[in-house]
Amino acid sequence: MLPLLLTGLRFLLIPFIVWAISTYQVVWAAGLFLVAAITDWLDGLTARLLQQETVLGAYLDPLADKCLFMATLGALAYSSYTVSIPRWFFGLVMIRELSLIVGVAVMRFYNPLFVVHPLRSAKLATLWLSILVAYVLLAPLVGWYVEALYSLLFAITLYFMTVSWMLYGYEGYMQWLERA
Repeated sequence: MLPLLLTGLRFLLIPFIVWAISTYQVVWAAGLFLVAAITDWLDGLTARLLQQETVLGAYLDPLADKCLFMATLGALAYSSYTVSIPRWFFGLVMIRELSLIVGVAVMRFYNPLFVVHPLRSAKLATLWLSILVAYVLLAPLVGWYVEALYSLLFAITLYFMTVSWMLYGYEGYMQWLERA
């Protein structure tokens, strides 16, 4: 029950994070995002430790992640926040996340036994995306911004997002071939 409550909390925090970014409430934006990022880590940990892993949780947790990042990146891409996210990156993340959602839905439609295995590269993509967003949100708070660090975080995030996207596509394709 606790893991699902943590995932639910992440969903509930999303509109407040977007509000804080769009109204330039820097402390609230950074704080709420960090709480949401921590709930992402805690829900999986508590599910394993308390042996409360559920099918519902397996669907809601990644969906909460996708919603959190799409909303936060969208707010950062289209607001006048001090440090922004390029709109093309937001668009790429939207395409990636929506293609993964649609891909899973299509595969489940044709093969109810289709299983998506969380990939290490996807977990790393989420970690680096969290670090990148946290850096962007915290930069105005701490009063320093280093372009080289931003570029490095951006490149690492883009790398892991691309690799995990390709690997999920490959895994889906291989399961599709097994079905045929």
